[in-house]
Amino acid sequence: MNKCGSCTECCYVMSVDALDKPNFKKCAHQCVGCNIYEARPVSCDNFNCTWLLSGWDKSLRPDKINMVFFSTVNGLEAYESKHNSHKKHKAQVLMNKLTSKNKLKVTFHPGALL
Repeated sequence: MNKCGSCTECCYVMSVDALDKPNFKKCAHQCVGCNIYEARPVSCDNFNCTWLLSGWDKSLRPDKINMVFFSTVNGLEAYESKHNSHKKHKAQVLMNKLTSKNKLKVTFHPGALL
């Protein structure tokens, strides 16, 4: 199983209701890791980063490809942490691989809406 290391992409892209933190905003508790990790909200604790659980290569870590893939009750989802990250080669290969077996919902970075 992989480890987060210095990756904090989920802390940026995900909303956290308990912290009143919207999507695509840096979490106030984000540093090199999480400065409230031991007391983090349940939604953070329950977050299922696909890269962490998958054993995928380190070059596919969310902060390397600027996309966070995760499991939900409805299937796989992905959040783009930087505008047009979904167009990068490694992200494209990974999305094609995942969509061959699953339905994938992608949420694009708000910069894509400008």
